[in-house]
Amino acid sequence: MVSSEGKGQNGGAPAQAPVSDKKVAAAAAEGKAATRTKRPLSAAGFVVPVLASVAHAAYLWSVRDGLKAEYVATGGNVQLSWLVPVGMAVAYLVALRGSMAWMAGREATDPREAMIVYNVYMTAMSYYMGATLFVEGVLSGNWGWSVPVDRTAAGAEMAYVLWVNYQSKFVEFMDTAFMVARKANKQISFLHVSHHAEMGGIMYILVTQAPGGVSYFPPMINSFIHTVMYFYYALTAVGIRVPWKKYITVGQLAQFVVVMAHAVWQLVNFDTAWPAAVSVISFLLMIQMLFMFGDFFTSEYSGGKAAAAAAGGDKKARSD
Repeated sequence: MVSSEGKGQNGGAPAQAPVSDKKVAAAAAEGKAATRTKRPLSAAGFVVPVLASVAHAAYLWSVRDGLKAEYVATGGNVQLSWLVPVGMAVAYLVALRGSMAWMAGREATDPREAMIVYNVYMTAMSYYMGATLFVEGVLSGNWGWSVPVDRTAAGAEMAYVLWVNYQSKFVEFMDTAFMVARKANKQISFLHVSHHAEMGGIMYILVTQAPGGVSYFPPMINSFIHTVMYFYYALTAVGIRVPWKKYITVGQLAQFVVVMAHAVWQLVNFDTAWPAAVSVISFLLMIQMLFMFGDFFTSEYSGGKAAAAAAGGDKKARSD
């Protein structure tokens, strides 16, 4: 947004001090960004995103009974091809590189209607997954970190929701697509890209190796965190500013610690509820996430931007 301090320059008031070309360019860029943010929402802009969301939800629901029947018929297995997560990860990385190169010489776009619909949809999907896994994994009476996979009809619903969680990791590629469209390249960090590229494969391993039992725990925690996160982004896309960003990151860091403890529990107790390979992968993934998100938190809230903001404020005070 453009601050009130800059309004006088367009109103004919005399300048207080010479303004450099860089500052003029920065102000112009800020003005363009503000113009895009303040653009009135278009009803037509909601049509395609809403139809796409409804179609995706309808697809997920349409395969529910078939997947559950197959789960029972195969003795409690979810049959997936490893080519899908690998192919999707490669396609994601190639598309990211290509789209960023394509956007390099073009103006940023403002897909605000699509962002609103997407974030509302992901909020609802995340809540559905978290709440259902809570019901199936906790309220069912089988709560704990040593619950084996139920490979009967009683465990089919949990297997289905874990499969939905696996599918959602590919939908989350839209997070990056919006950043590219808006040319928010600073947000497309190694943390962001690696996280999105690898999560489909991680969920593939979980769903195919242990589609139930204690496997409810990490996706349940993650789904509730994502519910808050996507709700936050939905509000900001509408234009409502809320001071939750820092606490969402804190929640993510807490999630990683708890899920890491969950993986260690399985390894230390030689628990057969989770294959050892799944525990090791989960543990290593949480170390990676803790390191990268911790680094982001430090630079965003403890130093980095905070120090820059303080220095900028001090510099402004000296120039006034």
